[in-house]
Amino acid sequence: LVHLAAMHPARVVGPDSPIELLAIARRTALLNNLESDFSPGNGFALAWPPIARVIARSDASPLLTNFSRAYSRKAHRNGWPDCGGGGLEQIGGVEALHSLLLGADEVL
Repeated sequence: LVHLAAMHPARVVGPDSPIELLAIARRTALLNNLESDFSPGNGFALAWPPIARVIARSDASPLLTNFSRAYSRKAHRNGWPDCGGGGLEQIGGVEALHSLLLGADEVL
């Protein structure tokens, strides 16, 4: 998932990036999430924060719907999601929501 590192955690690409670069970042993050059905093998931390940091306002609602569906598919009865790998990586889901909220004025 090196191709997502520029968005998160490096913050090289973000809302203030040139529009062409931002479009590439959005498409890359979206395609990566679509490929894994928004639940990559080693946790939400790998794919959710990058797309949350570059999403367009018009795509925020569908993004949250996809996050919710992925969580519902992967969560155990106790609420802990199992994506087939690690454990602490799941906390990345919270990071993605924080990024959406913090970027609301700029991106959403």
